[in-house]
Amino acid sequence: MFQRLKLPENFPPNLAVKIVQKRNFRHLKMRVDCDSCLIVNVPKYATKKECERFLNTNLQWILERFKESLKAKIPLVCDKFYLFGEWVVWDTILSLIDKKLELRLRKRLKITEKDDLITSIREFWRILMQEDNQEDSQKRAQNVDLNSKLKGQSVLICLYQRALESYVESRMGEISQAMQLFPSRIEYGKSYRQLGCCKSKDQSIRFSLRLALMPHFCIDSVIIHELAHLRYPHHQRDFWNLVRTFDSNPKGIDLWLRTNSYLQAQFYKRIFIAKF
Repeated sequence: MFQRLKLPENFPPNLAVKIVQKRNFRHLKMRVDCDSCLIVNVPKYATKKECERFLNTNLQWILERFKESLKAKIPLVCDKFYLFGEWVVWDTILSLIDKKLELRLRKRLKITEKDDLITSIREFWRILMQEDNQEDSQKRAQNVDLNSKLKGQSVLICLYQRALESYVESRMGEISQAMQLFPSRIEYGKSYRQLGCCKSKDQSIRFSLRLALMPHFCIDSVIIHELAHLRYPHHQRDFWNLVRTFDSNPKGIDLWLRTNSYLQAQFYKRIFIAKF
């Protein structure tokens, strides 16, 4: 690993640089992540000078992406709930909590009334949405014990999974019938980069809970994409021809993800992989 790279002149002082060096990297590549950190993927045997030259050559690109990342930092809201790509009032989540889920959540939080359940969920949401600086972290550590945070996090994950399951169930039948492709089973996980996964061997599909943070048209695109993989386990022409038959804008999800990358990453970090 390189020690102290010599950064170009005019390199943003607030932009951290993280070097990731692996044997399977074939080319120098980089990206600016949601926390305004420049991540540079470096082939195993690339030299320090090659890396520095790469940064110098692409300084303008770095400056533009860093500027975009700062603009994308939208403040998180404490008094509303974020679901399917938009902020909604808290009453919206009442429709997600059926009797079975209500009993399960109340047992987990050891509370007796439904009103108390909503209050508990709102309070934990408020804690998670606070800005993630050192002072706030210290206040959270003092005011809320670790066990309560973990319980609250698990409750939010249950809510998001219930919302996503409900929507997927409502759309899967119609889309499957239209495509004449039917999965053997549907599973849910917490992957960030992989929104959907098709196992062609057993014809099962796995969706990421991150989809619950995205608009319905994005979820529909992922459903169509994964169903198409049941027939074509690759991304060649036949696969894309099938996808475009049922999805008029299969690249629309990519544009939405780029536009909302900061917000998506912050929610995912706080709700699905929060570290206290």
